[in-house]
Amino acid sequence: MTWTTQNKRLPGAYVNFKARKEQKALVSGEGIPALMLQGQTLAAPGFHTVAQGTDLAKLFGTTAKIGLVAEALAVASKVLVYVPASTGGTKATGTEGGLTVTAVKEGAEGNKLVVNIINNGPNMIVTTILDNNQVDSQEVAASQLPAANDYVTFSGTLPSSGGSTTQITLSGGADGSIDNSVDKFIAELSKQDFRVVAYGTDTADDKKKLVAAVKEWRNEGRAIVAVINNYAEANNEGVISVDNGVTLADGTKLTSKEAIYRVAALSATAGSKSLTHAEYVGAIDCDAKTPQEIAQAIEKGNIVFRVFRGRVLIAQDVNTLVTPADGQNDDFKKNKLVRTMDIIGEAIQAVFVENFVGQVVNDIDGRELFKQHLIVRVLDPLVAQSALTYSADDIKVTEGSQKEAILVTLGVKLADAMEKLYVTVEVK
Repeated sequence: MTWTTQNKRLPGAYVNFKARKEQKALVSGEGIPALMLQGQTLAAPGFHTVAQGTDLAKLFGTTAKIGLVAEALAVASKVLVYVPASTGGTKATGTEGGLTVTAVKEGAEGNKLVVNIINNGPNMIVTTILDNNQVDSQEVAASQLPAANDYVTFSGTLPSSGGSTTQITLSGGADGSIDNSVDKFIAELSKQDFRVVAYGTDTADDKKKLVAAVKEWRNEGRAIVAVINNYAEANNEGVISVDNGVTLADGTKLTSKEAIYRVAALSATAGSKSLTHAEYVGAIDCDAKTPQEIAQAIEKGNIVFRVFRGRVLIAQDVNTLVTPADGQNDDFKKNKLVRTMDIIGEAIQAVFVENFVGQVVNDIDGRELFKQHLIVRVLDPLVAQSALTYSADDIKVTEGSQKEAILVTLGVKLADAMEKLYVTVEVK
């Protein structure tokens, strides 16, 4: 018999059965890569979370830079895209009869806008076209102004003459001063939630600044990795350097500065898996290197593409760490193992913040409860992925130096992927 309130009249046992709330595992293999569009676009300044299937030309305009977003979205389900602000630009405009059409955003991209007005009897069909792609259409009365859309605004009155179709081509748009400095990008990026940042540049100072930011973020406990072109000298487990470029199936050649966006997406979504021999899907060739050159580049801390049986592959999933610091070993040179460490760190933080901070007393029972959460929600899921092994005896949760603090000592053995095969064939 069940009960809702304690008001039963007859003697007996009244029992409710409820499902125990399951504690969800906190291990995730999906992260968000972040990047910056370094040219003028039609999109509003700031960050845009862009999902697979998004019409990039419609969102950002037709700048070639959106191809780099597409490279990331070929792997990641969503990408965090930063559009820098601009000042001093000019909006494109066009006038026909009594109607003036003005681009919403400043910049030369607005010169690719065309508005067609078709006389459809008592009403008018007004379409907005960006670089031959229709981005908006609406039907209005001849006496009514069309509503503004994401691309243009309307003022004045609809033309009443000029045939059945009136075409207004916008012109006069000019780019302003774009604040695409790495300093601004880092400052704004610091406020966002992401896992990997890709930044392609030939400027050594910009690379240094981003590496410094990554070091600071990781020291703060944020599991962030940067992917940069040709910068193995970073010598840090949180920085990946891409050494060479690839050729896509349509003949497009991507330099290392452009290929980093695919690598960033692969890294953000790899979880505890290795990217050694991961395929660059859609590529048919790469900037060729001899086996000796590939080996040398890897030893220096570079990711290198190679061709194997017609497939473009990552030769080895390494980061720029060449000289381990105190407390590090060669495990920190392998991205798979670093990602596993980062996953552990992130999951432990989440368990603590979501379930323990301000909620559980710091006593023996509370600390034991935290240990069990670590086992069930963090470690066991990684064991199931063959990412690590551990012994419960190697997990120590003790009181810290302050009353409200706990100290966790966690011993795990990380599992690496097979990368080398040595075979001896005896011929008899």
